[in-house]
Amino acid sequence: MTEEPEKPKPKLTLKLGGDKLKAIQEKLKTEVPKAPKVKKEKMPREEYKEVLDLVRRKFAKAFPKCTNPIRMLKLGIHKDLCKRLKMDEYKIWRFLYVYTKKKKYTLAMKVGEPRYSLSGKEVGKVMESEVHVPKKKQVKGKRPSNTAKPKQNTKTSS
Repeated sequence: MTEEPEKPKPKLTLKLGGDKLKAIQEKLKTEVPKAPKVKKEKMPREEYKEVLDLVRRKFAKAFPKCTNPIRMLKLGIHKDLCKRLKMDEYKIWRFLYVYTKKKKYTLAMKVGEPRYSLSGKEVGKVMESEVHVPKKKQVKGKRPSNTAKPKQNTKTSS
């Protein structure tokens, strides 16, 4: 038996008059409402310090006052904080976002460092994919120093 190659299926097109097309477009516009825009606010410094003090009082092992040995927090710790503090989840999320983006925290994050739970127990290690390697900033319009052209001697010798 010989198989015939499949023929491409014709595309269906719908030809509508001007009034019908406009009616469908209007119907689609009214049935699909746009999602409201949620404005993300920055966490005020006072609010951040308030949450930090509370967290340090209740969970001193995970958030030590002496930040010399910064402890990497376990992944998903925000869920634990929400349950234990009975606070607004968004407020805790903003606090942790600011806390974990601080320079000391990001510099302390190294592959193999232990992650800690709220009780201060090790619950995992920092993986290579989680460590952020910063790119060197380059000022726009300036040439990097390693590709600078050598100055040419403009004096003419006679």
